[in-house]
Amino acid sequence: MDTLQKSEEQLRVLLDANPDAVILKDGEGRWVLANDYALQLFCLEGVPYKNKKMKNLQS
Repeated sequence: MDTLQKSEEQLRVLLDANPDAVILKDGEGRWVLANDYALQLFCLEGVPYKNKKMKNLQS
């Protein structure tokens, strides 16, 4: 496993262990990363959310 992959895995574990919703967005407001709780909260489990704005995720 290379260093970047290991760092990404560690970040994912840290975010998913957080009891709060965590959503990382880019400068344009597009979702880059979200933890499991945020995906549950916004009913986005199994939904491809990356690079989309919130208005494009709402049904």
